[in-house]
Amino acid sequence: FVAELDGVVCGICAAVLNEDGQSVELQRMSVSTECRGKGVGGQLVQAVVDFAVARSVPKVRLETIDRKVDAIRMYERHGFRRVNQFALPQQMYEEKFGIITDEVVNVIQFELCV
Repeated sequence: FVAELDGVVCGICAAVLNEDGQSVELQRMSVSTECRGKGVGGQLVQAVVDFAVARSVPKVRLETIDRKVDAIRMYERHGFRRVNQFALPQQMYEEKFGIITDEVVNVIQFELCV
């Protein structure tokens, strides 16, 4: 999905239907710095929820890291609840996200029943 503000692309995300057909995963949410706080992330979340509802899929899931406090607040405002949290080893984090870090990364998994 692509979000535009005043004709300029300012956010993207993907909706991936899981093989079992029981959930959609919201992936790779990104909103440009200048568009944050303007409801763009919420519009993208709603687009993924609508995608799930249109396919009669009962759940939307996502993962984020604990450092993304504003994103976590937005997901919780939209009804997502935390279902799991775990530390991701540095090497796995680098492989999954392409970001090198010396710190422990805590991943939070969220779920929304639609």
